[in-house]
Amino acid sequence: MANVPSITTGFSIGLTWTEPFSFGGVDYADYRVLYDKGIQGGDFVILDSNIVSLSYTVNGLTPGMIYTFTVAARNMYGYG
Repeated sequence: MANVPSITTGFSIGLTWTEPFSFGGVDYADYRVLYDKGIQGGDFVILDSNIVSLSYTVNGLTPGMIYTFTVAARNMYGYG
């Protein structure tokens, strides 16, 4: 996953990623973006699901807060 500097501000971040390698020809249906606000031992929270593109813009961030983002792809077996 990478940051998109042209979209990123103090209150938003542009994320982009590449399609994962397909095992056995299984296609990916969509993606889920999750985040953690940097709380020690905190859990990742689903930010959005059913994303069909390879990019996403997160809005409403708090400047100075540390965020960690991850993306999960979904195929016919579920998210992974």
